Amino acid sequence: MVAVALANARSFGFDTVACSSTGNLANSVAAQAAREGLKAWIFIPSDLESAKILGTQVFGAELVRINGSYDHVNRLCSQIADEHRWGFVNVNLRPYYSEGSKTVGYEIAEQLGWRLPDNIVVPMAGGSLITKIKKAFDELILLGLVDPKPVKFFGAQATGCSPISTAIKQYSSEIEPQRPKTIARSLAIGNPPMDITREGHHQEWWLVGRRFRSRSSQRHSTAGGERRHLHRDRGRRDGWNRAQADPSGPHSP
Repeated sequence: MVAVALANARSFGFDTVACSSTGNLANSVAAQAAREGLKAWIFIPSDLESAKILGTQVFGAELVRINGSYDHVNRLCSQIADEHRWGFVNVNLRPYYSEGSKTVGYEIAEQLGWRLPDNIVVPMAGGSLITKIKKAFDELILLGLVDPKPVKFFGAQATGCSPISTAIKQYSSEIEPQRPKTIARSLAIGNPPMDITREGHHQEWWLVGRRFRSRSSQRHSTAGGERRHLHRDRGRRDGWNRAQADPSGPHSP
């Protein structure tokens, strides 16, 4: 995904790339920028855990901590993108970055022996990934690489930050911003940059919120924990034949 964005950054003549991030995207942008010989600036919330951006520092990116939530950081990046000739992966390069998300759908089908799953669980932060996986499946069907079949999509959000889930449950065409209150930092986007609800009314999306319990000994990614719990719970209740939990977590931040 980041590779697609950075390839186009170079074609547009950018020598500096950047992003707002809660950790996952930061490491990817820093690594790909180092590989491509581009300068990188990463903007993150000031209270982000140091372990999440260790890779960012290893690859030599400039790291800027902002006093505020991810939504504040993202808004600042939009302003910077207007003033500097920088390629922001999730701002002015977002169309290429989001299209790159389709590779997740391609890999799921490949790993299932070029078959589509019955159900798929996707953690949602900005909301783009779940729509791009659906688009990837549609393209594979169009190309004749997989047999057509209905796939049920489940989008997972933390109860403390579930603006997309709330909007769809209320049959609203607009997303009401929320102030994130969750330890699932990778999902803590209270004001998503896209409106999934407009497409969601025409697709069979299943949106859920889940309450997290903080444990001092917790080591795994909370976004990954969300995905595994939802995958397990729904699978046991519905008796899925073939289900897939997106292995990589949300990609917006």
